[in-house]
Order: sequence, then structure tokens, then C-alpha cells
Amino acid sequence: MENQFNEQDSLRVINQMIQTAKSGINDNGNIWLMWGWLVLVASLSQYVMLELNMGPWSSIGWILMPIGGIVTFVYFMMNGRKAPVKTHVDQFMTTLWTSFGISIALIIFFVSQANRELTMPLCIILYGIGTYTSGGALKFPPLRIGGLICFACATLAFTCPLKYQLILISISVVASYIVPGYLLKSQFNKKVSNV
Repeated sequence: MENQFNEQDSLRVINQMIQTAKSGINDNGNIWLMWGWLVLVASLSQYVMLELNMGPWSSIGWILMPIGGIVTFVYFMMNGRKAPVKTHVDQFMTTLWTSFGISIALIIFFVSQANRELTMPLCIILYGIGTYTSGGALKFPPLRIGGLICFACATLAFTCPLKYQLILISISVVASYIVPGYLLKSQFNKKVSNV
């Protein structure tokens, strides 16, 4: 029996490759959700502790960030090996978010010591750049909208004290990480159930 590979089969294989690449990029939204919830918990806990006059202990919630970094590193190391296709968009996203992480670290270590009131607005700007750019690369409008909301929150954050900056960073991560993360998760679940 002769195995024929026609034009329809070729198109089907190409379409499957494209879908594989897309699903590798969009994944299931878990990383967006993890970071969104970590920053939300850390910022709101600091706000509450400042309200309760727990000064030196108020920033303890931010200890979650290095834990998130380790989880993210392990997640991408494990999933990177499994990825059947590595696209230019995948490489771009890796470069973007690596530079984001380095920039956040520099702001936390150097800017926060020079002027603590600038730390949050600058971090919010970086959230905006990362999510707006990711939304463009992934063609996913909720990330772009979240990025624009980050820019608006950063603008306000430059004009108010740290306590209120924590509320603005909370709004930022809900708009740019948590909402898009749940939308990505829903989209991913629909793709999986249609397979």
C-alpha cells in the first residue's frame, strides 16, 4: 500500500507546527499568575503592615520574590527541554524577561537605597514595558492593555508616598499579570479540550 502525502496533509502538518509554537509561547498562564499573586500579596501585606505601624517588618512580604525567581527558573529549565519548537518569539520573550529581571534587581539594590520613593514607580514602568511588549509579541491584547494600565499607575505613583504606591503596584499586577494570566489559562484550557 502506497503512502501518499498530498497538499492537504502538508497544510495540516504546517498548521500543527504553528499551533505547537503558539501553545509553547502562550502556555497555560501559570507564570503570569504566580508572579501576579506574589507581587499582589507582597505589596498588600506591606501596605497593611505600614497601616499597623509595623515599620521594620513591613517589607517582609517581598521575601517571596526570590522564591518566585527560583520557581520560574526551574519551570523554564524543565519546560525548555520539552519544547519541540523554539521560535524567534520564544527567544525574544526569554531575552525580554531576562533583561526585566536584571533591571528590577538593579532598581531594588541601587535606586531603593538612594531614593526609596522612586523604587515602586520604576518597577511599575518595567512591568508595563514587559507586559505591553509581550502582548505585542504574542498578539494578546489583554497583556497590552495591562501594560498601558501599568504606565498610568506609574505616572500616579511618582506623585504619591510609598504607602499609596503599594496600592498602585497592586492595581498594576492585577491588570497586567493576574487578569491576562487567567485569560491565558482559559484560552489554553479551550485549546487542550479541543485536541
